Order: sequence, then C-alpha cells, then structure tokens
Amino acid sequence: MIEASVQTESSGRLSMSGLTLAHVSDLHLPFEPVLSPRQRLSKRQLSAWSWQRRRALHRTDILDALAQDLRAHAVDHILVTGDITNFSLPGEFEQAARWLTALAPPERISIVPGNHDALVPVPHAQGLGLWQGWTRADDGWPVVHHRDGVALIGLNSALPTAPLLARG
Repeated sequence: MIEASVQTESSGRLSMSGLTLAHVSDLHLPFEPVLSPRQRLSKRQLSAWSWQRRRALHRTDILDALAQDLRAHAVDHILVTGDITNFSLPGEFEQAARWLTALAPPERISIVPGNHDALVPVPHAQGLGLWQGWTRADDGWPVVHHRDGVALIGLNSALPTAPLLARG
C-alpha cells in the first residue's frame, strides 16, 4: 500500500494526506480461451499456448484473496496497471468488468491497459469501452483522476502489435 503525500497550500510543506493507494498489475484473470479459426491466426494463438503452460498460476482463489486483502486494508483507491486480460477477447473484457464491479465502486479504481489488453485490435464497445467507468478516458489518453488532493495520471502506451512483439 502507498500513502500519498501532498503539499498543502497553507503550509507549503509536504504532509500525509491519509489517502491509501493499492497498486496491482498483471492480474491476467483466468479465462479459458475458445478461439475461432480466424482468431487462431493471430497473436491470440501464441497467448493461448502460453496460457496452457501457465494456467495453474492464474487462479480464481488467488484473485479472491487479493480482493479480500484490499477490502481488509480499506484502501481508498486501487490502481490497476495493465494485463487484466490474456487474449483481448470480448468475453474477457466483460468478465473483467464484472470482477472490477465486485471489487470496488468505479470512482475508487483507476485502470490503464497493458499489452495483453491490446493484444489485437478489438472494437471499442467490445473491449476497452467496457472499462469506461474505471478508465474515464472520454477524450482519450492520458487521463487524470483526482482523489483527496492527489492527481493520479494514467498513460496508455498499449497498442496492438505484430506477432512476437509486445509493447505497452
């Protein structure tokens, strides 16, 4: 957990705001891929092979423990920095939205996507658009979320790339 320091206007010095931030990344929510023949002719197939090898590491019970820990520590704001999905499939974006909804209200979570969230081009309404409540990227990136005198700035460098390349 991170305690955020802010400079107060009256004192001109740094003081603890009391805002507690939690930073989580690379959640890779468990999602068994069912790829169409067309989807197999993309980077998704490479990710599916990787998932087969590493699926035991990405478990629901671990995510449940993480959510419980975040609630137990009563964090004020959760920063999720990328790779919530594995394959950039529309069903994964829907699953992630349900998981985030159960975790905390959208105003208490800020998200920036990672390279797995932009593995291949996905229509906005079926992909990152489903996370609009958490990204609040109405006018694009970067985004700024204000919480208790702290500005949280989200940058998105995740772009679909050719096979064997990952950036973001």
